[in-house]
Amino acid sequence: MKKLIKYFSILIGTVLVLAVALVIVLPLVFDPNDHKQTISDSIKSTIGREVRLDGEIKWSVFPSIALTFNDVKLANDPGFKGEYMAEMAQLSAQVKLLPLLKKDIQVGTVTFKEPQILLQMAASGNSNWQSILDALDSGNTSSSAETTDSSSDLEIRGISITDGKVRYNDTSAGLAFELNAVNFSTNRLSADQDSEIEISAEVMMPNEGLQGQFSSDLLAKNLLNEQDTELVFNRLSFDGILDGDSKLPLTLNSDKSAVLNLGQDSLNFDQLSASLGSLELTTSVTGKNISSNMQLSGDLNLQQFDVDEFVAQLGAPLLNDANNELSGKAQWQFAGNSLKINGLTVNLDDYALTGDVNIKNLEQMRGSFNLAMDSFDADPYIPQSETSATQASSGSDAVLDFGHLDGNITIGKLSFAGLSLDNITLKMATRGADLTVQPLQADFYQGLIKTELNLKPKQQNNKLQLSHRMSDIQAGNMLTDLMGSEYMTGLGQLNADLYVDEPFSERPFKTAHGTIQYRLSDGDIVGIDVFDIIQRSLSLMGNQEAASQNKELKTEFGLMELDATVEQGILKTNTLSLTSPYFDVKGKVTIDLDAQTIKGSIKPMLTNIPEGVLSDDYKKLLNLRIPVALSGSLLEPNISIDVKELILESQKEKIEEKKQELKEDLFNKLLGNDKDKDKKRKNKDSDQPQEENAEQAELTEKQKRRQRKKAQQRALLEGLLGGGDKKQDDEDSDDGTGNGN
Repeated sequence: MKKLIKYFSILIGTVLVLAVALVIVLPLVFDPNDHKQTISDSIKSTIGREVRLDGEIKWSVFPSIALTFNDVKLANDPGFKGEYMAEMAQLSAQVKLLPLLKKDIQVGTVTFKEPQILLQMAASGNSNWQSILDALDSGNTSSSAETTDSSSDLEIRGISITDGKVRYNDTSAGLAFELNAVNFSTNRLSADQDSEIEISAEVMMPNEGLQGQFSSDLLAKNLLNEQDTELVFNRLSFDGILDGDSKLPLTLNSDKSAVLNLGQDSLNFDQLSASLGSLELTTSVTGKNISSNMQLSGDLNLQQFDVDEFVAQLGAPLLNDANNELSGKAQWQFAGNSLKINGLTVNLDDYALTGDVNIKNLEQMRGSFNLAMDSFDADPYIPQSETSATQASSGSDAVLDFGHLDGNITIGKLSFAGLSLDNITLKMATRGADLTVQPLQADFYQGLIKTELNLKPKQQNNKLQLSHRMSDIQAGNMLTDLMGSEYMTGLGQLNADLYVDEPFSERPFKTAHGTIQYRLSDGDIVGIDVFDIIQRSLSLMGNQEAASQNKELKTEFGLMELDATVEQGILKTNTLSLTSPYFDVKGKVTIDLDAQTIKGSIKPMLTNIPEGVLSDDYKKLLNLRIPVALSGSLLEPNISIDVKELILESQKEKIEEKKQELKEDLFNKLLGNDKDKDKKRKNKDSDQPQEENAEQAELTEKQKRRQRKKAQQRALLEGLLGGGDKKQDDEDSDDGTGNGN
């Protein structure tokens, strides 16, 4: 027995001496640098891609077999940009020698120093790394039984990546990003132990104007066994900025349960939080088919925030009278290039917008929507400063792309500029920069409003086209809400076709043109007393005691009509008339829509004396047109009576009579008085004997010829002196222009 132990000890000692001798002698007789091509060919046969080993190879054999490769380059796949897919300054790994003799593979820390990796996805969907995965998969398939048996014996002390760089470009998705200063480390990796991983990198996404620092701590489960590999994120964070003038801070983090299952190709985040400036939102994320046709969904909540504060961070404060508190929630689904938003609720102060959005193509923003609001008062949200309006229009030269969207918006009640609209339905369509509302229909002050709008900003002219129809509108209530007072009452009809060449300029009305027809029936003019104008006219004619008894400052009318054209923001009336049981008005005015001013004249005419309003003194004004000039503010115009023309109008009949008398006297002097001559001739004829009757008959024929000649001369003189009839004079003086003859 002692001899047996002695022989066994000698054997062990001999083996140890030989092993030590091998470790000492082998590096002296074997130089791996002499076999670079053989090593490269071996790697190529495994991954299907050429590897260049341009630097020195260092190695040792005890207590571990250690290899260090310097200046390693991995060739790119043909058809992709760049000669190399990966380059690294150094790659090193160790394998313990003695456990290897027992088929126990114990790998030390695998180190990658300064790796630079270029990942590319072509428009066809092919990538420059897929061929490597295919080659590895085919190699593993042939020896799957072996791999299964040995995987449980594999152990790696750790993996370390320092100062790495990754560039990724997906042409098909238009996505590109760059990771710099990449650092990655793990603790022990084995089949029976979870592994802790730490990763950090600087992220840059130039197309999205995004940059920041990413870091994460996670636990890797089942990395080296046959069960589904899971990555459990204990912490995930991104801190950066959204590039631009505002440099808004952007954060992304998850500190709750977040699992990426590589075996099932799925992920599940209980809560992912993101913030941009003062805007904060949280969402759950559930995903499947992560590596191929990714499908994600979740429940999103937008925390209440101050919109005014947020846009101030963007450099353009709202400066309105609203609270601007915004919040919301929705369920979302993302798959490929599509996005669905269901159960959308957006709360803005006391108002709520609900509905659904379905974007079938995110790149082209092609899709549909259906949105609804119970009520909305837009007035508090209108900017109250000219400066803010100027800032908002400062980018008017830029053309927005609205995508290709079709949808409906319904609003129960909308208040805007003091006006109120009920049961609104908008059918909207966008085609790139073009926007169409066809039609907007709503109940409007007991009537109906229909508006069609076309916005085509790429056109040189008529960028905004507006077709507006109103029927059976109660003008009194509308004007009270719009102007703060009941300026005019009645039942209104309006047809307007307007075009604006530059709708986004600071003064869009200056490029407006089109036509307007307005008709208002059975109403009152409130605050403007037409009878007061008539009373002032009577006073100017010398009757100072006449006075209006219209205490309510209302003027009833039966019908008001307006037909006008608009050119370069200037409205000119073709027809302006107003009729009532007691007067009618005709006129012609010019309105500057941009400056909100009026210039022109009207001619009211008293047609009847209203009992209890005007006295009988006004009879002298019956059927007399009173010339009135209008100027100044459109809503509060200056009113003045043309006294000279008023006197001419009032004395027109007397002037006409006198004109006829003077004309007769002139004719008599030029042509002679036929009546006196006829009287003298009759007296002379009564004294002559009967025998001279034949000669007298002959003189009578001469007299007739002479009278016809004088008639022709009279007609010629009347033509030369403008002797038209009185009816024609009246028509000329009442041309509806307010200017008279």
